Parts: sequence; C-alpha cells; structure tokens
Amino acid sequence: MGAFTHEIAVAQQLDQMGIPVWLMRPSCDIAPDTNVDEHADVQLFRQFSVVTQEYREPNAEVGESGGEQAYAHVDRRSRPCDAIPPLSPPPPPVMPMTIISFKTYPAWPAGLVQLFDRYRNPEPEDQDQPPAMRYYGLYVKLIRYCFGPGPDQKFFTKYQGPPCPSDTTEYAMPSAIVQYPHFRPVLIFDIRDDAWATRADLRLDADRRMHQRYDYESNLNQCPLPHMWGLSLLGTSLRVYRGDVATGVVKPVFEDPPSPLPPNFLEGAWDIDILSPGGFEKMQDIIGDIVRLSAES
Repeated sequence: MGAFTHEIAVAQQLDQMGIPVWLMRPSCDIAPDTNVDEHADVQLFRQFSVVTQEYREPNAEVGESGGEQAYAHVDRRSRPCDAIPPLSPPPPPVMPMTIISFKTYPAWPAGLVQLFDRYRNPEPEDQDQPPAMRYYGLYVKLIRYCFGPGPDQKFFTKYQGPPCPSDTTEYAMPSAIVQYPHFRPVLIFDIRDDAWATRADLRLDADRRMHQRYDYESNLNQCPLPHMWGLSLLGTSLRVYRGDVATGVVKPVFEDPPSPLPPNFLEGAWDIDILSPGGFEKMQDIIGDIVRLSAES
C-alpha cells in the first residue's frame, strides 16, 4: 500500500505518517543544478484485477454473443428481500490529519525520535550499513521537517561532495540546504557517527571538516544571508557553527591542535543532544532565523 503525488507537502505528510510514497517531480520543479542520472520512460498500465467500470451483473437470459459476455443492468429492487445481501456498516468517519508544526510544537515528534532509537540500536539486517549512512537519512528527514511542508516550499536539500575535494574515498552526501529560486546555500551540515564524539583525533577531524565545508564550493561566499549556520553532528551530539558572510569569519574558530594531541582535546564541544528539549529549541532558533532572513532578502 502506498501513494503517488506531485505535491511536496503531501509527500512529506505521508512520509511522517510512515506511508510509502512516490514523489513525482515534473521537470519544471527540478532545480537547474540538479544532476539527473538517467531519464526513464514512464508508461501507464492497468492492473486488470482492479475493477474501474460501473458494476454490472451477467444476465443469464442473454448468454454469450460474438464471443463476448453480454451484460445487462439488474435492478436489485425487483429481487426478493431474501436475495439482497445485507448492507455492510458504513465506514468510520475519516479523522482530519493533524500536522505537527515545528514552529509551535514543544518537542520532536515521537515517531522521529523512535527512528533515531532504532538506528542507534539497529536490527541485525541493518547492521551491515555504516552508522553514518543510517544517520544521513534520518537527518535529512529531520531537517526537512524543520523547514516544514507547504505549497510554497522554498528550501531544498542539496548533495555536495566531501569537504575536501581531493578526498576520493567519500561520495556526495546531502550536506546543504539551498533556497529557491537562486538555489544558494543557507545552511550546511556534516554528519558522522557516535564514535567520533569519543576520540580526540576524530573530534579534531570533525571540526576541520566543518571549516572545510564552509570553504567547499565557496559555500559561505554564496550564502544570500548575512550569516550561514552550520551543524556538525556526531551521532546525536550537536555543535553549532556560524559564518559571517561579510568578514568570512567562522565561529567557533578552528583550534590548532597541540602536539601530542591530549585525549580531552575538544571534549564537550559537541554538548547539545539534538533530540533533547534544548536541542529542539536550538534548532527552532536556527531555522527561525534562516526563514526570517530569507523572507527579508
């Protein structure tokens, strides 16, 4: 069971409800800088086990004609009462769908939190997938939820390469939110797994990656807003960055590592649990600032 739609808002609503959905994207809705891997010819088909015509009953007195079964309307009211099947009870009324608004709701939706719990403790069939890959899908869902569904959606996820272009060991991942109609970045993020928060060398690398991501494809210079927010996520541990477009200064600034590297280097820097009430409020502040500045620009 599932659904097809070309409305982004409807697709996001169904996705939040756990209903499989295909988002059909007309060519006019695709960003001009989107890489299209392959064009597919879509052919409509009919599943003949699904009845789409008005119901008609075979008339035994008519029989077959020309190799095709002849049909005639049968007036059920002319049948004896005992021949009329009992009526099924009417279906229950459809309750209006409640959309949890990120702007006004006091916490993350319970279903989203449960997904994070499941991926942190994966089922056996999911354990072959690298943890960071599992988190990418979850965080794309979370960030899209933050910007909210709507017919005038203006923020889209963009895939970018690794923060260091010479690194050929990584693939392009969703790592930026761009704004319509110019599709320039207004938010960048970098996602690693939980283990990165436990080791000094990995924390150093995570900090370096975030500063490199501000430089990647001139992200900071391309930002149409006065400043660009950045999210470094090690599992669910969050460190927030902010780059000033006019000066090019990114805070927190990059710390030159001492030698030898002490085990407590940058310990506690990722001090926000994004799933906590404090993390939720921080994301509300960041997204609210982006939406407000985008409306003013």
